[in-house]
Amino acid sequence: MANAPAVIYAVPVPYAVGVGVGAPDKNADSSGDDDDQGGPTVFDRRGAGAASYIPPVDDASPLDSGDAANASVAVPDPPQEPTLLIFKDGRKLELGNYAIIGQTLFDLSPGHVRKIALADLDLEATRQKNDNRGISFQMPPPPQAN
Repeated sequence: MANAPAVIYAVPVPYAVGVGVGAPDKNADSSGDDDDQGGPTVFDRRGAGAASYIPPVDDASPLDSGDAANASVAVPDPPQEPTLLIFKDGRKLELGNYAIIGQTLFDLSPGHVRKIALADLDLEATRQKNDNRGISFQMPPPPQAN
């Protein structure tokens, strides 16, 4: 270790700065106005005081000629039909949310976390039943060899 390069460490050292000590600020206002709230800051974009507050407005399209009271309320999409799984032994299972990773189907329904091997499912019957119900059941493509 006689030929090892010298290592120098930089260590920050705090130092004290005298705040309010020394000459008075030349830019300070000496008028003594107790109601002065100062000017707007970078974060205050409302102006001066509560009287300048303008409440936010809902985004309205320029083509909208009706008033807000007559505007229709957006209706959320109805819940999606559950996917029907058909097992090789004839059992059926409906899932609201699932993921397929590798050769395993994961049931992600709240309170029903479980793993189902794809080998246990009749995949063709599952696909056909879901197609008849208007639900898309697709298997992920097989991994490609390098």
